[in-house]
Amino acid sequence: MDFQQTVIERSREVPVLVDFWAEWCGPCKVLGPVVEELASEAKGKWELMKVNTEEEQGLAKAYGIYSIPNVKLFHNGEVIAEFRGALPKPSIQKWLDEHLPDPIADLIQNQASSLFDQGNFQEAKARLFELESSHAERHDLQLWLAFSEVTNAPSSASSRLDSLAVNAKQLHQTQSIRDLIELAELSGEKLAQSKAAAPLSQARQAIGEYDFDTVLEQLIQAVIIDKGFEKELPRRAAVTLFQLMGPENPLTKKHRRIFDMALY
Repeated sequence: MDFQQTVIERSREVPVLVDFWAEWCGPCKVLGPVVEELASEAKGKWELMKVNTEEEQGLAKAYGIYSIPNVKLFHNGEVIAEFRGALPKPSIQKWLDEHLPDPIADLIQNQASSLFDQGNFQEAKARLFELESSHAERHDLQLWLAFSEVTNAPSSASSRLDSLAVNAKQLHQTQSIRDLIELAELSGEKLAQSKAAAPLSQARQAIGEYDFDTVLEQLIQAVIIDKGFEKELPRRAAVTLFQLMGPENPLTKKHRRIFDMALY
């Protein structure tokens, strides 16, 4: 079989579930019809590929198949989850619900990542708002929409967050966006109370210009000068940006080490 094409390349378009089995394997004969039924019910959300380990011993060795049945879920060319043994249908469905990639989440995250590209902010923001028409209920989308409004409509961003029903984890994410809103809404009177008024003012202006490189640079300066201002707002705002951008973002790589040094 052409595993590279039918599984690796295909998984870049749709998740592929691979059932490693053999004719002599009793549990495999129990599991096989169950995953086939689930594949039929999935209606194209994911695809099933069955690999006979007796006929494809090289593949079995390459993927560490030492006992069967063994089921692996491929996405974007990589194994993202697996289980062994003949699980009952409800357990497999639960496993699928937990591990199947969310295409809408991927779409949201791709546009969200573009928000940090200074030349692409408005386009990414527009696409996120387009998604709202069909996915308004998604908490992840609403968070990114709130973030996109921090730059020029912080009161609207705050209202958006107020309308969200959140769990404990989401509450932390929501509070992170509120830290940026707090920075964007700093009054001149408040700023005048800080020794770091100049870098904080420049950070606020850079937010409005979608220049997050300058935002981080100035927040780090504010941390150095007046770390405790407004319950450590400069630190909180910088941490939020690092979390939103992720460790692989070039701005995180550029500023994170300097920021960590500034804290001590």
